[in-house]
Amino acid sequence: MDQIWEPEEYAVIRETPRDYLYGAKATINVWDPEIEGDEMSIAQMWIAAGKYETGNLNTIEVGCQVLPRMYLDNKPRLFVFWTSDSYKHGCYNLKCSGFIQTSSSIVIGGSITPVSSFGGSQYEITILVWRDRISGNWWLSLGSNSSVIGYWPGELFTTLADHAVVAEWGGEILNSASHGQHTKTQMGSGHFPAEGFRNSSYFRNIEMVDKNNSLQTVQDYEKLVTQPECYDIKTAYTDEWKSHFYYGGPGFRSGAVTRVVDTRLWRINLDYHCLSRITDNEYDGAGMAAVAGPSGFTDLKCGGTTEQRRLNRKNRR
Repeated sequence: MDQIWEPEEYAVIRETPRDYLYGAKATINVWDPEIEGDEMSIAQMWIAAGKYETGNLNTIEVGCQVLPRMYLDNKPRLFVFWTSDSYKHGCYNLKCSGFIQTSSSIVIGGSITPVSSFGGSQYEITILVWRDRISGNWWLSLGSNSSVIGYWPGELFTTLADHAVVAEWGGEILNSASHGQHTKTQMGSGHFPAEGFRNSSYFRNIEMVDKNNSLQTVQDYEKLVTQPECYDIKTAYTDEWKSHFYYGGPGFRSGAVTRVVDTRLWRINLDYHCLSRITDNEYDGAGMAAVAGPSGFTDLKCGGTTEQRRLNRKNRR
């Protein structure tokens, strides 16, 4: 029997704390995944409140994206995005009023360079979004020194005006099935999580901002994977990287997916320059981290071991 897949596919973790959350943070490994046609591949962080079904889903989204349709190239770019009405309207980068840039140190929508190489040097970007309790604005900072870049005015939002209720971190691709089969668009490095550091892409030091305006390591998260035969995610925890995960995959493999429907195009995105290089000493720690993670982490198979859930914008929030 043929399987039918949604046009967007995900490999993410979701944190829904008992109390409200007021921001999120992560360090994202930067790659330049191969894209099929005019599809897209994203590594990003979502902060959200509200419900898609009632039309009041508000999101703030930040990360790295490859989208030839928008930028006419295959370079990874930093993007910012927001919506306050369940994606009926919204804005990427500085293309309309919304995000206000306060620093000229980076170019919103600019290409990120250098990028990580398979088995070689690794590069990453640290992203922090938090709500200022006095102004009500949501601020963005980038880099290991948390350089402030700009903010989303609080009045842009309804359900996000005071706090968020959920945060997500991970990868997303568009699967348009342009050749009558599942796309070969890569997520992350294009390699499965089991391949580990220098080979598979990662998010590390994943944190949320709590009601006391303090950063807390996420621990009560769930994993959401739409198609583990093509893209997957494996989580771990160590003293150095705290909560982290490897994720991604190559897309289509013979026998994995047979048919795709609904080729709506939902997204477009952006870029930046604020990278730090992983040193050999840090690599040693990361290598041990994978081994010291959850029991059986390095032995997990690439496909079929993670909970599979059909996701789309309607049921992800």
